[in-house]
Amino acid sequence: MKHLYLFFLAYNISILSYSQSQERDINNFLEYYPERHKAYEYFKEEKYEQAYFLLKKLYDKYGTDIAIEDNSYVTYVRAAELSNQCFSRFKAVKFLIEKCGYDDTPLKYKNHDLYETYIKSGIDKEYIEILRKRYLKKINMSLRKHIIKMVERDQLYRRGYRGKDKLKKLDSIDEINEKLLIKVFEKYGYPNHRMIGNYWVDEKHVMLSSVLRHTSDSIKINYFLPKIYDFINKGETTPKFYNSMLMHYKKKHLNICDKLNTINMKYN
Repeated sequence: MKHLYLFFLAYNISILSYSQSQERDINNFLEYYPERHKAYEYFKEEKYEQAYFLLKKLYDKYGTDIAIEDNSYVTYVRAAELSNQCFSRFKAVKFLIEKCGYDDTPLKYKNHDLYETYIKSGIDKEYIEILRKRYLKKINMSLRKHIIKMVERDQLYRRGYRGKDKLKKLDSIDEINEKLLIKVFEKYGYPNHRMIGNYWVDEKHVMLSSVLRHTSDSIKINYFLPKIYDFINKGETTPKFYNSMLMHYKKKHLNICDKLNTINMKYN
């Protein structure tokens, strides 16, 4: 038992040491997320002007790609509208359609969050349709369907299923997704919103965070984490998923070390 404890301890120290050098390189970028959360809190507290200027500051620093990925641009537009900022509603709506995959849905419902902005923008349905078609032509719909299926498969037995073979089924689907995702990464790179669009294309989830978290530890640390770090450097994705995977991995293995430490103390 003592040898087992020492093995896991050494293994985890090496893994955590490996990750620290990469973490330091993306720490500056990761300040975006707590600042974005602060902007959301301002919005909830109806401090719309503060929310608007904080998000604007973040986009000036990090670019708008990250706003598309996490859909914070909608909060930015709403904050601008509610605080009576002088901004181009036409450009804002055009951005939502061309970059985020929105359609004319906000015009159909007066209680929609973006209804006022769409109306005041003066943009008509015909132009929306033209922009929408252009957007859809740019994305890989075949790959999108492939990713949607992976995300759905990932959750197939995680919610509601209580069979005795649950763990076996989960291991099976995780292994399938793992192999498929490696093929996608090697062939296409990271399937980001520019490649496959985001949720608003067809209201289907395409975020790979859960699929990545459920990959096996050895492949996660030896392939996925280095690969995603490389994608971050190439501008294909943001550190969000990298950080999520790393924190999930560390928490899991530090818990194992704690349990082994308890066992080791018991037998010594």
